[in-house]
Amino acid sequence: MSGKEPGDSASGLRPNKRHFTGHDSNGKSVYIDSPPQKYYGLEGFGWVARSFATDSIPAVMKDNADIAKYKNDRGSASFRKRDIVIPGGGVHLVVMDLAPGGESAFHRTKSVDFSICVMGEIEHTLDSGEKVRLLPGIILYNEAR
Repeated sequence: MSGKEPGDSASGLRPNKRHFTGHDSNGKSVYIDSPPQKYYGLEGFGWVARSFATDSIPAVMKDNADIAKYKNDRGSASFRKRDIVIPGGGVHLVVMDLAPGGESAFHRTKSVDFSICVMGEIEHTLDSGEKVRLLPGIILYNEAR
């Protein structure tokens, strides 16, 4: 994806914070460092940051493998990737800051998506033409196939 240079936050909004958990060699729960989250600007859309991703369903959690893939600089699940979805499927958590009037092209992915409006409003349109308006606190569950 092309776009503006990466930054620590989107359009001056407070950066979001993530906490990852996994397990140590004794099976105890531990916090795991997360890489810096960078927002990438997309012309006519706004800003997007990949907060977490796996390249498989179900996620491979043995030895925190899913987190290791995300923290890696390379690979389809890498935190450095600008893709909104994982090509070939997986789990992805993306934070978006839509610009006023920003639009996303119609697309279809094999994924389960959740959209949560935190501030402002978003008009979500289906290929059937049906629409819903998301306001703060409204959640959209989108099953695509």
